[in-house]
Amino acid sequence: MRIRKKSGTSANTINTMKTGKILVEAGLVTSKDIKHALAIQEKRKKSFFTGSYSNEPVSLLGTILCDMNLITPVDLYSILHENNKIYTMEKLLVNNEKIPREKTDQLIEEQKRGVYSFFDLIEKHNIISVNRLQQRIFELYRIPYRHVNRFAYDKNDKEKLISLLNKDVAYNKRAIPMIKKKNSFIMGITAPETLGFIYNLNFKLPNYRIIPVFVPMQHFKSLYRKLYNISFTDFDSPLNRQSDAKESKSIVMPLSQTVKKEPVLFFKYKTMISNPEKEKYLIRNLYSKYELLRQLTGKDVRSNQFSSFMVFIGENFKLLTNCKSYSKLLITLSGDSDGVHLIAKPIYDKLNP
Repeated sequence: MRIRKKSGTSANTINTMKTGKILVEAGLVTSKDIKHALAIQEKRKKSFFTGSYSNEPVSLLGTILCDMNLITPVDLYSILHENNKIYTMEKLLVNNEKIPREKTDQLIEEQKRGVYSFFDLIEKHNIISVNRLQQRIFELYRIPYRHVNRFAYDKNDKEKLISLLNKDVAYNKRAIPMIKKKNSFIMGITAPETLGFIYNLNFKLPNYRIIPVFVPMQHFKSLYRKLYNISFTDFDSPLNRQSDAKESKSIVMPLSQTVKKEPVLFFKYKTMISNPEKEKYLIRNLYSKYELLRQLTGKDVRSNQFSSFMVFIGENFKLLTNCKSYSKLLITLSGDSDGVHLIAKPIYDKLNP
């Protein structure tokens, strides 16, 4: 039985510290959030460790923050991928499942042919069981992996789903709209790399939330043919990904009410601020949506104005909560044909009348 080292600073600890710093600097979480998540991580390690690393669940700092509802899995992947901090399934197989590196290298080479995803190949070659694969994928990404071979489209939703992505973008990105529920779309994807595309799509469609689910490649093919009414597609050829410029033109958007000349946006987003200094991530999220709406209503792209926006929110927070009975500020961001609007409303605190 191997004993876990208790003294010194391990490479994993250093790695976690760097991850936390990246997320704080991105404005997604605070230092206090990181400390809380690290405490949870350490508690989980002590609780789950049984002497065999292959049986130990992967408990990553980022996924713990997802569990705390401080960051979404899509945002987490995109930020860490941008900083080359992703703990991949290949690493997990070698480090946690003790699969020989030569075997994972073979899977990577086979994946490059474009016929199967890496997850498909793990199933195909029985590297680990399907149940184990589902568990490990969720541990890494906080996104489920599902077999959807029996899935059937709702006829009433097909037109809306097709309007989300045209068939060329869906084919090249291996991303397939599956379900529309209110302002959310569930989208099947075959590989983690597509999460970057989902991240950008969420920003291009501020009225909607795209929720990803991993699906096998064969099930993606079946859904693609059903949704776009295509009888045959050469899926077995290597992927030929479009450039971002071509891709952005191929996306059908916005999904809001339109007129002949310009889209008319009807958008509303709310956030509650109780401490601007400690809730920088909430203000950054508000700022991102504010700038996006400005652009969608025809305004020019501006240089980064987040610092000024932060000061603006802080000053108005002090002004509007300058009373013992008001401790929070409800900020509503809305967009319509008349432009972009920010409305702040102090919230009465019953505990401090």
